[in-house]
Amino acid sequence: AWVDFIGRDLAGDNHVVTEGWLGEHMLPGRETGHWEFISKETPKDFIWTCFYYHNTRTRAAMCRVLGRKAEEERYAKLAQEIRAVINKTWLDGKTGHYGTKSQTSEILPLALGIVPQENKQELIENIAKTITQSDGGKLRVGHVGLPGFMESLVENGLGQIVYDAVNHTEFPGWGYMIAQGATTVWESWGMLEGWAEESMVMLAGVGRLFYESIAGIQEPPFYGTREFGLGYGHFHIKPHALGDLKRAEASIKTVRGVISSSWRRTDDSFVLEVEIPANSTARVSVPMLGFEKGVITEGGRTVWKDGS
Repeated sequence: AWVDFIGRDLAGDNHVVTEGWLGEHMLPGRETGHWEFISKETPKDFIWTCFYYHNTRTRAAMCRVLGRKAEEERYAKLAQEIRAVINKTWLDGKTGHYGTKSQTSEILPLALGIVPQENKQELIENIAKTITQSDGGKLRVGHVGLPGFMESLVENGLGQIVYDAVNHTEFPGWGYMIAQGATTVWESWGMLEGWAEESMVMLAGVGRLFYESIAGIQEPPFYGTREFGLGYGHFHIKPHALGDLKRAEASIKTVRGVISSSWRRTDDSFVLEVEIPANSTARVSVPMLGFEKGVITEGGRTVWKDGS
């Protein structure tokens, strides 16, 4: 789809508004048959001002890579001005809530790194309460909120909440699709009358949870600020042992070779096996899982003990 937008004067504390219908699509309702193709919950101008910030920040990074210093500084400055407008317009500094307090309203600024540091923990707690209490442990996001749901919540300590949301078989969710006989991911959270099942191939962002969060092979960011080496030349492996999982493994074939991550856990250990392609480097993070006196060994040699 295409969008035309108007950039307002930031000095006048105005924001970017959209012309047209683009916003949060395929918002699930409280029960099947009551979803919204275009959500009324999350303001469109809020969503697109967030994207304006993200695109401008990305432009600054592109200019840095190309050695265009003056343009890098100009776009970086503009991005920070947009960020300030977003927080002034939509952040409630007293409660830590954004916008309409919907899941997408809260998750999008977290995923994009818009949240001021002093408000971040309160926002994370707000998101947790919204999902577990107001929304019954279920996701309530569409195409805009879903990538942030998968990309940012686990990294900010809400992994169990994401794991539970993915695993239930009630509407809405992937388990519900499977329970209804789906053989691929639908384009909406419930079957739309008159739409062929085989044409529905969207809302597939759950795959990110398995590769990036559970197995831990981190991908290039969708919303976030994490930089990424060309062709997986440098990457990060950071597995999360979520829920009742005892083991997991995944691999990705890259231009440099295969990257793999495999782990298993017992009552007193966590074993992680990784494969790093030649001519690549990787940062590997090992979860402590509450082991206060944990010891990390690599190839039989102790590499971490007593906190050092």
